[in-house]
Amino acid sequence: MKNPIVLIKMTDELVSEVSLFVGADALPAAMKAFEQWTGVSYLDFVKRFWLDNEDSLDILGEEFVGTALYFDALQPALAETHNPTFEPMISLSTAHITPEADRLLQEGLKMEQLIHYPKAEYGYFICVLDKDAEMDETCLPSCLQDILAYARSKGGQWVMLDRDADTVPDLPVYDW
Repeated sequence: MKNPIVLIKMTDELVSEVSLFVGADALPAAMKAFEQWTGVSYLDFVKRFWLDNEDSLDILGEEFVGTALYFDALQPALAETHNPTFEPMISLSTAHITPEADRLLQEGLKMEQLIHYPKAEYGYFICVLDKDAEMDETCLPSCLQDILAYARSKGGQWVMLDRDADTVPDLPVYDW
C-alpha cells in the first residue's frame, strides 16, 4: 500500500470512524473528508495549529477535537506547494518520567537546557537538541536525560510524552 493516509474522525472525544485513503488522490480525498467532517479545511487547521499555535479545541470545537490525519509518506506531496520541514517525533509514555520530573515540567521547569511544551493534561512535547549543542543536561532529572539519549539514538528530534502512549523496554518505568 503506497502512502496510506488514515483519517480518525472524533465526536465528543470518542472515535466515530476511521477511514483509509490510498493511491494518487489519497491526500486530496483525505483533506476533503476532514473538511466535510469538521467544517474546517485541513490546510487551515495545520496553519492555525502549527504556525499560529492555536489550540485544536479552538479550531475544531469541542465536538470534533482530536480529529486528525495520520500519514506515512506525505512529505513529497506537501513539499511541492508548502515546503514544510518534517522532524521525527518519538511517542513515549509519561510512565518513563518520575513524579518529580512531571512536577518540574508542569511548573515550567526553570531550565534553559530543555525546550518543552505542555500537551494539555496528557503529557509534554520535548525538543531533542543535538548532543553537540552547548547545553549541560546534568541539571535535568536522570529520567529526562535517559529519554533524550534514547530519542537521539533513534533519530528523534522531538519526544511526545503521553499518558496513553506505550512504554518501551529500553527505558525505566516509574509506577505513579
